[in-house]
Amino acid sequence: MAMPIGEEYRPAWVQQRHWQRFAEEAKINFALLRKRSLALAKQVQINLDASSALLGMADSNLLAAIEQRVQQRCQWLEGRLGV
Repeated sequence: MAMPIGEEYRPAWVQQRHWQRFAEEAKINFALLRKRSLALAKQVQINLDASSALLGMADSNLLAAIEQRVQQRCQWLEGRLGV
């Protein structure tokens, strides 16, 4: 990661408490941070198919790999934010 989340640099180690610490440090309400982050992750997932169609790469192996990584990251975020 380019910057820590709640003083944690290792993505696999980030837990909800790190997000809470990050929100406190940034003076952001944690509930709002959680709500907006999860909404963003959901929108990204919804728009994956539309994006591939727009790029004309619907059958591309590269795009499939990118979509898989994006899905994994969205699931990671949901898990770390306590969904």
